[in-house]
Formats: sequence, structure tokens, C-alpha cells
Amino acid sequence: FEEGYDNVIRRHEENTQRLIAGVRELGYGILPKDEAGASRTLTAVTAKGKAKKIVAFLQSEGIIVNGGLGNLAEDMFRVGIMGHVYPEDVEAFLNTLAKFKE
Repeated sequence: FEEGYDNVIRRHEENTQRLIAGVRELGYGILPKDEAGASRTLTAVTAKGKAKKIVAFLQSEGIIVNGGLGNLAEDMFRVGIMGHVYPEDVEAFLNTLAKFKE
């Protein structure tokens, strides 16, 4: 880790907090609803009935996320923030998500 282990952990935490705040500002939720229990490496964003459309839209804009699984496939998608993901990547995701129109 060139940037140092503690800095990597801090970056993951800061990215997670910004991601959660940003998706909530856009009217979406997260799973679990209480962010204290949310992962610091993968965020599950809730978008009832439109998650698959959002995933396809984001991919068409060059933003790669993963769909929900099983009975949540239509209602949530997953955003990874582990590894080489930086604040500007989180902002690019949020800016692109804000452009989504049904």
C-alpha cells in the first residue's frame, strides 16, 4: 500500500460516508437502513422497482455497478468502494446517478 494501510481504511470510510449521503440526497436508500451496520467496502442502494434500469443506465455511461440478487434484483444494486476507488470516482457515480430518468 503506497498510501499506507491507515490511509486506505480512512479513504474507504470517507468514500462510504459520501456515497451513503449522496444516494440519500438523490432519494434512494441503503441496506441496511441503519448506516452503522453498512459495509465499508460495498454499499447496497435501494431503488424499488427500478434497480435493473439504473444498472443498465449507469453501465451505458461507463459506471460499473452490480445488480441485486434473488428477490432483490429489481429493488437494489451494489456499489463497490474497495480498492482503487477515490473520492472523484464516488462523485462521478453520484453525478451520473443524478442524471437517471425513468
